[in-house]
Amino acid sequence: MDRNASIIFVASLLALFIIGISSLQGCKKKVRGCMDDTATNYNANATEEDNSCTYNGKLSFFYTQPATQATVTINGQTGYISTYYGYISGCENNGCANFTLPTGDYNYTAKNALKTWNGVATVTKYCTVIALN
Repeated sequence: MDRNASIIFVASLLALFIIGISSLQGCKKKVRGCMDDTATNYNANATEEDNSCTYNGKLSFFYTQPATQATVTINGQTGYISTYYGYISGCENNGCANFTLPTGDYNYTAKNALKTWNGVATVTKYCTVIALN
């Protein structure tokens, strides 16, 4: 084999090797999972979103006028309302019954010395507030 033929042969082998390595990278195994880092089931190894993300949300119950202390029960958890606000703009205010729950719908019961409230609270991945009057 002459020198030019040898160079062409080696160059061809090198090209085939590079193409082979490049194509192997396309064979990388896909990992399906939740790719939202704010989700409770975030998968840092996921390479493909599978729409399985789950979230926790905040929920606050509050009074809009003076009243006696109330007990709020939701999803097996208990919280207490001990003060009132004309309105609140967020969750986790002092004196409110504050909860962190997975997103979804939950039945709740709230009671004070004079009244009982029953209802359904929809928890989103943000903040949900429920006023008891």
